[in-house]
Amino acid sequence: MSVVDTTAGKKIADIRVESDTLEAMAVDIWRPRLYVNNRAQNSVVVIDRWKNTVIASWPLTKCKDNVAIGLDEQHQRLFVGCRSGHVVMFDSNTGKELQSLPIAKGIDDLEFDVASQRLYAIGAGTIDVFQEVDADHYRSLGSVATGPGAKTARLVAPINRYFVAVPQADSGEASVQVFQPLNTPVTEQVAATEVPQSVDAPRALQLEVATMSAHPDLRKMGLHAVPPGAKDSVIIANTNTSRIGYKSSQGDLDAVKDGKTYCVKRDDGAFFNVKMPLEDASGRVIGILVMEIPFTSVADEAEAIHKAEGIRQELAPKIPSHQALFQPATL
Repeated sequence: MSVVDTTAGKKIADIRVESDTLEAMAVDIWRPRLYVNNRAQNSVVVIDRWKNTVIASWPLTKCKDNVAIGLDEQHQRLFVGCRSGHVVMFDSNTGKELQSLPIAKGIDDLEFDVASQRLYAIGAGTIDVFQEVDADHYRSLGSVATGPGAKTARLVAPINRYFVAVPQADSGEASVQVFQPLNTPVTEQVAATEVPQSVDAPRALQLEVATMSAHPDLRKMGLHAVPPGAKDSVIIANTNTSRIGYKSSQGDLDAVKDGKTYCVKRDDGAFFNVKMPLEDASGRVIGILVMEIPFTSVADEAEAIHKAEGIRQELAPKIPSHQALFQPATL
């Protein structure tokens, strides 16, 4: 695999994967992680995007010929489509196979739609659709026939359309079929009321991603602080960089105002949401540290708090001062 800096227009790294055939991949935007179908070895390779190395390989025992992939980040579920006629669901925290859903053989494309919580699989001229009931239960919404041999498709959720590429067959012509999913939630267009601030905190972002890499079981993590010359606390570092620059919510500010660690259990997503004061090397409070710890990593709330505070202790010696968060990243 090659890593390309699209801003600079140059390749910056190669990642060696022991395989003759790699197929579809899925990027976890909240974690520095990438999932890749290793078709030749009937497994899923997990790549650390911070280290550019393979950190795990999850074997598939419930299906063969894995080519398609999808991801439900909210519930930490990875979907792998196999041409043997199955979609296998993994716990993306543990790499454990959870269940197998029957589909038409010959799959090539697989997509999970966050808004509708639906899974779309296409192969051998058939679309199979599943509805997520909860993280571990799915019900079939049925199968839809397309043109013969169709196995490539794309869901465009903002306009509620599913486009299917149908290859030429016999004397016919190739075509693109357009489907409209039914009974999907109506997405209201709400005008954005907050514009993220421009934030330059390369050292904070480096610490964020390095910490997530060192603790691959973390779901999410974010660093909040008041940028130099500003008045409000904002997100200054997050693996999902689209969140950087947004103001800390009132809930975040209230959660840490007493100086203690806040922790709440979130059943939808199966994680503990932990918020605490961010400290520098001398113990001064310089911001807010927020993280999400999945149920698979800890037994209860007390253990989640202990784990989160341990991660804060790891971070503190690497932050000489508030100003250091906004300095250039180290080599």
